[in-house]
Amino acid sequence: MEDANGHGVFRIGSRLVGVPLDHVSEVCVLPKLTPLMFANPALLGAFDLRGSLVPVLDVEHLSGLPPRTAPAKIAAILRYQGRMTGIALDDIHTLSRPAPTDIGGGPEAQDRGERAIDDSLFSKFFLIDENVISCLNTSAMFARDDILTIADTRTAARRTADPNRQKLLIFSAGGARFS
Repeated sequence: MEDANGHGVFRIGSRLVGVPLDHVSEVCVLPKLTPLMFANPALLGAFDLRGSLVPVLDVEHLSGLPPRTAPAKIAAILRYQGRMTGIALDDIHTLSRPAPTDIGGGPEAQDRGERAIDDSLFSKFFLIDENVISCLNTSAMFARDDILTIADTRTAARRTADPNRQKLLIFSAGGARFS
């Protein structure tokens, strides 16, 4: 199950998006992006992350919503089946571990009067304090032919080093470090 360890909940534009923690490698401050010659307008550019040129995607644009109007300040680095990419974020909201029975499906339930989003990328949702959290379907995102990903050369090395290693989301906010 891809969301067994919970979700990192981030604000992307006006939406709250839950990303399965199993696929969030890290969240980092986004440096200036280098433009890339790629046909998908959802690609914002790329940046150097410890020797890897990581593409950064605008998930709103990718899901059919209008593109970003302000530059992102942070990014979540996602890893899935030996591939890696980044998604632009506006804010870190919280960590959540909803019960499987609290996760619903269907775009009509999560829309709540707003323009419908691509339900192949956001097919599930849950609530936190009356806020709808749209769950990013990372397998559907990485399966798309129109997004740029790179090989994750570190995944195989990490799996062989310690298969029982506990995963933590570590980030800094307001000068403090959280895990």
